[in-house]
Amino acid sequence: MGRENAEDLSLYRDFFNSSSDLMSIAGFDGRLKSVNPAWERALGYSAAEIIGTATLDLIHPDDRGAAEAASAKLRAGAQVSSHESRVRCKDGSYRWISWHSSSDTARQIYLSSARDITPFKLTETALKESQENLRRLLEQAPMAIGIRGLDGDLRFINKKFEQTFGYKADEIFKMQDWVSRAYPDPAYLQIAKARWESSLEAAARSATGEIPAAEYDIVCKDGSVKTINLYGLVTAEKELICTFEDVTARSAQQKALEQSERTLRKILDLAPMSMAIVTLEGKIEYINHKAEETFGYPNSEIPDMDAWWRLAYPDEAYRREVTERWMGRVYKAFEQKTEIDGGEYEVTCKGGAVKTCHIFGVIAADKVFVMFDDITDRARAERALRDSEATLRRVLDQTPMAMGIHSADGNVEYLNAKFTQTFGYELADVPNREAWAARVAPDPAYRAELGARWSAGLRRAAETDGQIKGDEYRLACKDGTVKDVLIFGVLSAGKAIVMFDDITERLKADRALRDSERTLRRVLEQAPTAIAIHDFDGRIEFVNRKFSDIFGYRHEDIPTLESWVNQAYPDRGYREELLKIWSEWIESSQRTGREMAGGEFQVVCKDGSVKTAFITGIVTPDKKVLSLLDDVTSRVEAERALRERESLYRALVETTRTGYVVIDGHGKVLDANREYVRLTGHIDLKEIMGRNVLDWTAPHHRQRNDEALAQCARDGHIRNFEVDYADKTGGVIPVEINATVVSRNGMPQILALCRDITRRRQIEAEMRVLNSGLEKRVAERTAELTAANEELTAEIEQRRRAEEARKKLQEELLQSQKMEVVGRLAGGIAHDFNNILGAISGYAEFLLKSMPEGAPVREDLSEILRETERGSLLTRQLMAISRKQPLEAKVLSVNLMVEDSCRMLRRLIGPAVQIEQALGAQVEPIKADPGQVSQVLMNLIINARDAMPEGGRIKVSTGNEELGAEAAGLRLLPPPGRYAVLTVSDTGTGMSPETAAHAFDPFFTTKEKGKGTGLGLSTVYGIISQTGGGIALDTAPGKGCTIKIYFPATKERA
Repeated sequence: MGRENAEDLSLYRDFFNSSSDLMSIAGFDGRLKSVNPAWERALGYSAAEIIGTATLDLIHPDDRGAAEAASAKLRAGAQVSSHESRVRCKDGSYRWISWHSSSDTARQIYLSSARDITPFKLTETALKESQENLRRLLEQAPMAIGIRGLDGDLRFINKKFEQTFGYKADEIFKMQDWVSRAYPDPAYLQIAKARWESSLEAAARSATGEIPAAEYDIVCKDGSVKTINLYGLVTAEKELICTFEDVTARSAQQKALEQSERTLRKILDLAPMSMAIVTLEGKIEYINHKAEETFGYPNSEIPDMDAWWRLAYPDEAYRREVTERWMGRVYKAFEQKTEIDGGEYEVTCKGGAVKTCHIFGVIAADKVFVMFDDITDRARAERALRDSEATLRRVLDQTPMAMGIHSADGNVEYLNAKFTQTFGYELADVPNREAWAARVAPDPAYRAELGARWSAGLRRAAETDGQIKGDEYRLACKDGTVKDVLIFGVLSAGKAIVMFDDITERLKADRALRDSERTLRRVLEQAPTAIAIHDFDGRIEFVNRKFSDIFGYRHEDIPTLESWVNQAYPDRGYREELLKIWSEWIESSQRTGREMAGGEFQVVCKDGSVKTAFITGIVTPDKKVLSLLDDVTSRVEAERALRERESLYRALVETTRTGYVVIDGHGKVLDANREYVRLTGHIDLKEIMGRNVLDWTAPHHRQRNDEALAQCARDGHIRNFEVDYADKTGGVIPVEINATVVSRNGMPQILALCRDITRRRQIEAEMRVLNSGLEKRVAERTAELTAANEELTAEIEQRRRAEEARKKLQEELLQSQKMEVVGRLAGGIAHDFNNILGAISGYAEFLLKSMPEGAPVREDLSEILRETERGSLLTRQLMAISRKQPLEAKVLSVNLMVEDSCRMLRRLIGPAVQIEQALGAQVEPIKADPGQVSQVLMNLIINARDAMPEGGRIKVSTGNEELGAEAAGLRLLPPPGRYAVLTVSDTGTGMSPETAAHAFDPFFTTKEKGKGTGLGLSTVYGIISQTGGGIALDTAPGKGCTIKIYFPATKERA
C-alpha cells in the first residue's frame, strides 16, 4: 500500500459509513455481518434489523438463481462477480440493485458494493415497452414490412409480409435465401441489385436515412409475380426497415393508362380530324398527322401560338380579329369551367391555300385541346371524343384510390370501383350530395358540420387554383363501420373530382404512439433521478420534476442546451471543456448504443448555489439524448472532509518524536512516519515500504524480534519490548516498542510506537561505570543526571504547551490504544529514571553508613541523597503526565454530588426529560476527585437523555453494596470490598447486544455524524478505572438502560 493512500481505522470506518453505495460484509453462509447506513436510506432497514439476515431472503424469488450463481462463482475462486436483482425494501416494495462483490476465502466472507439502479431499470422498461408497442404496430400494419441487419440476417417480418409473398421467416433468414427465391431470373437480379444498391447509397447520403422508393417485380412462393413499391429506413442501430407496398394492380393500371395514352396518341395521329394540344402558356405540344396533312405545317414550324397566328392568319387585321375572338372564348371557358365555344375560321395553309374550319376545344389538365373540323368531318370528331372519354372512365375505374365526381348542382355523376370497395355504397345508394351526407353522417349535428366544411372547401377552390384542400372526416360505411378519411380533389369543367384516402389505420397507429409517449413521459416525470431530454439541434424537450427540485431551473428557464450551459456553467473555460466531453460521449453512445461513461461536474443552480452532479446518459434510437443527473454533493463534501481529517492525522503522526509503524501479522511494513524511517537507518519511506522489519533488526535480535511479532499477534499487544535495529553501515540503534493489534478493513494489523532509547542505554552504561568509581563518579553522575532531568522536564513542558495548543484535535484522537501507548511511554520513562535514582540513592546510603561520624565526605553523601529525593519528586510529577489531569482526591458525599449535579443538569436537558432521585440513607463516603465524579454524572445523564429523543424519565439512585471475590458480570470488575453505588437508569431505546459490547470503546457512537464524539462512556470508564472502582451495564432493545458505578468506600470523613 502506498504512503499517500494509507488510512487509519477511523478513516476506513468513516468511508464505509458515509458511502452512498450499499456496502456490506456477509459470511459464506449468506448472512449479513455488517452493513453501512446507505442500506437504511435505500431500503429502509437499520443495521440492527438486517444484521444476521440471509441476503437471499431479501432478493426477489425470480432473481435468486442469478444471485446464487454469482456467489458460487466467487466461492470457486473468481476475483469479482457482478449481477442485478430486485431487493425487498422494509415497506414491502422492491428496488433494482446492481451488485459488485469479491470474496475473502481465508475469512469465508463476501465483500459487496451495490447501487440502486431502479430509475435506470424503469427507463429501460419503458423504452422496451415502447419498442414492443412499435413491434405490435408493425405486426398489425396493412403493408408488408421486413427488418434486416446490415449483415443480411432477417430480424422481423410481419403477417402481411407472409400473406403477400407466402414466405416464412426461416425460409428467407439469410439475404441469399431471399434473393434466390424472389429474383430467380439472373438477368433481372442484376437489374434489381443495381437499383437496390443505388437506393442504399441515397439513404447513406440522406440525413434521415430514408431509402427512396423503387419498384421491383418479386416472385412469390406460389410462383406468381407481384410488382412491389419498396422503400424504407436505415435506423441508428444499422438495421434496414423495409416496406413492401403491393402495387401490382396499380402498376397494371399505370401500364394500361400509359398504353391508353399511347393508343390515344395513335388514335389522334390516325384521326381524320386535325388536332393540337396547347399549354396555357401558348406552347404547342402536339399536332396530329391530320393537322400536318391538312395545313402543311409540321410541329417544328409552329412551336407556339405566336408562330401559328403569324402563319395561319397572315393578314394582320384578320389575325387580330381571330386572336381576340379565340382567346376570349378560351378565357370564358376557363373561368366558367366549360368547353371552348366553336366557331368557323379561315386558315391559310403552308401552300397558301385557305381552308374554312370549325375550330373548338376543351381545357383539361391545364392544357387546351384544339380541334379543327370541317362540316363533313364533325361527326367523326365527336365519336373520337366519346371514345376518349370512355377510355378515361375505364382508367379511373382501375385507380387504387376511391374517387367520385359530382356536378355543381350536387348530383353524383360517377363513383369508381375502389369507392364501392372502401365504403360499400354504389351510385344508386348516393345519387346526390344530400343522400351521400345522410348515409355517411347519420348524426344531424355532424352532418351539418360536414356539409359546411365541404361547401367552404369548394368555395376556396373556386376562388383560388381549383384545388380542394385535404381535410379529415369520419364517415359511416354501408356495413356500419366508421372510417377516418382524408378527402381532397379538384374542380374542373364545373365538376368536383373528389378523392378519398382511407387513413383509419394510420390514425390508430399515431394515437397508439402518442399514448406510448405520454406513458413514458409520466414515468420520467416521477423518476427519483433528475432527467432531461434534448435533440441533436440543441432543443431541450423535457426536464422532470426532480431536475427542477435539485437545480431550480424549470423548462421555460432553459429551452435550449445553450441556455442551460450558459447558466449552469458560467465559467467559459469550464463550459467549453464540459461541452467537448459531452460531445464525445454523445458520439460514442450513438455509435455503440451504450450508456455514456459519465462523470462528476460542478453545476451552478438557479439560486446561485453550486452542486456536484454525476452526469451520464444515452442516445435513443430516435436521436434524442436522455441525460441522468445524480446529485452527489453530499458525498463529495464528505470525501473532502475525510481527506482533510486524514491530513490532520498524518501531520500529527509526522510531528511526533516517537516512531510510528503499521505492519501486518508477518512483519511487512504497511505505513510509517519519518521518525521510524530514521530508526531503521533509512532516509525515505519508499526504502522500507513492503519490507519485513526483520530486515533491519540486528542479527543478534532477529529471532527475538520474530518471536515478539508472533506474541503480539497472539496476545493482541506487547509492552516495553526492547530490540536493536541495525543501519546500513552496521551501526546499532536500540529501540523500545509498545504495540497493539488493530483491525483495518477487516484485516488484523499491528500498530507499534517505537522510541529511540540510545540515550537511556548510554545512561545505564555510564551508571555501571559510575558504580565502580564510587564517591567521585556519584558526584559527576549526579550533575549529569540533574542536567538530563532538567532537559527532560523542559521537553515535557514543551510537549504540554504543544498539546494544549492542539487540544481540540487531541480530543478527536483519544483512541484508547494510542492514549494507552502515550501513557505507558511517559510512565516507562519515569519508571526507568526512578530505577536509576534508586540505584544512586542506595549506593549513597551504603556509603553514608560506612563513613564514621564527622567524616567530611558524609556531608557530600547527604547532598547526593537530597538531590535523588528531588529527582524522585520529579518522577512522580512525570507519572501524572500519563493521566488526563492530576488527581485532587477528596472525601466526598455521593448524595451531595448527585443533588448538586442534578440541580444543574435539569436546566440543561430540557422539559421533555424528567430526573428522579432516590438517595439511600447513610451512603458511605468516597475519596475521589470531585470534578471527575461530576464528569461521570454529567456524561451518564446526558447519554441517557440522548437515548430518549421523544422524552422520558431518568432515575438517579445511591446506596451501599458489598462485593466479594466471586462478583461477576461487571464490565469493569473492582477488588472485593465495600462500595458506594451510583445507579443511573433511563426509559430510552436501549441497546442491542452488539452495541452494548462496544459501548465503552473510544469514539464508538450510534448518533448521527456531527452529534456525538463517542467519548462519553469511554471517559467514564477511564475515570472509574483510575479511581479503582467498577461498572455494571444492564440493557436491551426497547427496555432502556441501567448503569451502576461502584466507588470504593473510605473510612475517612470530610
